[in-house]
Amino acid sequence: MWGAFERLSLKERMMIAQSGGFCVDCYGTLVFTEDKNGNKVPAKRKPMMNTDIAVFHQCTAKTVVYTFV
Repeated sequence: MWGAFERLSLKERMMIAQSGGFCVDCYGTLVFTEDKNGNKVPAKRKPMMNTDIAVFHQCTAKTVVYTFV
């Protein structure tokens, strides 16, 4: 599956990674954030909504949906 994923264009990979909540480079699902004391703690990456992905990539939400078909 990752081989097919890597053959996609960078924009398509980024859209899928943002929708799935994982890193486009390492496929990890954790990201480091800061807690209220300023310590770095791991947190689960959250998937983005199609409308947010569309704004990020300057396209329509319909384009984002068709990327996953």
